[in-house]
Amino acid sequence: MALQMNVSNITGEKCAKTITDSIHVMEPDAKVDVDVNAKTVTV
Repeated sequence: MALQMNVSNITGEKCAKTITDSIHVMEPDAKVDVDVNAKTVTV
């Protein structure tokens, strides 16, 4: 089951990396997909 979140203040790849790294701290094996253009994060 995937969780999709809207993150309206994503501005670029640096934000995407910060989000991905933060999720991986708690869930190292999580598959994280950050779509900067759509401003969504799917875990």
